Amino acid sequence: MHGSGYVPVGRKAITETYIPKLYQTTRTILPSALAEASYDAATSDTWTSQSGEPYISLTTHFIDNDWKMRSFTLCCRALNIDHTGHNISEWFLESLEEWNLKRSKIPAFTIDNGDNVRLAVDLIGIASIRCLGHVIQNGVTQVEKLPGITELKKRVHDLQQLFSLHKVWRRFKDFMTTRYEDVSVRRLPGASPTRW
Repeated sequence: MHGSGYVPVGRKAITETYIPKLYQTTRTILPSALAEASYDAATSDTWTSQSGEPYISLTTHFIDNDWKMRSFTLCCRALNIDHTGHNISEWFLESLEEWNLKRSKIPAFTIDNGDNVRLAVDLIGIASIRCLGHVIQNGVTQVEKLPGITELKKRVHDLQQLFSLHKVWRRFKDFMTTRYEDVSVRRLPGASPTRW
């Protein structure tokens, strides 16, 4: 018991009671919201968790009767099957049927860059559009592998490491604030990798 009298809910209650109850409530409400859509845009993504488990998701987007953009993640599941285009297409079809979404109402799927996912969408007869964010990330990843870029990244990293040393940073800050009165001195940012 905490000082405020609040007793946190246990993990077992969350996983066995509250999450299933929330799922059932959502499962009851969502079909009427989905029925408002004249057309649905669908998005899907596949990824691997840090523990090495593969996942796939399916999200729908549409404009409702009040002209508001609505998005619902319909499925997010472990992908414990061979990741072939055929298997993924069957999963898409099962998911669309489960939520009563007609293929004729989906003009296009936005997908990651996996050829297997593109094939899956093609097999169910819907146009596929590759996600611009994934395309850009793949381009950046390839550019980072160029020899000149690799050397430049090493030099920038070494410089960042040097300026992160307390005594170097303090001397640099003192120099800059003494020499330039109106300068706001900031630390160099560290590396921040992005995973889509």
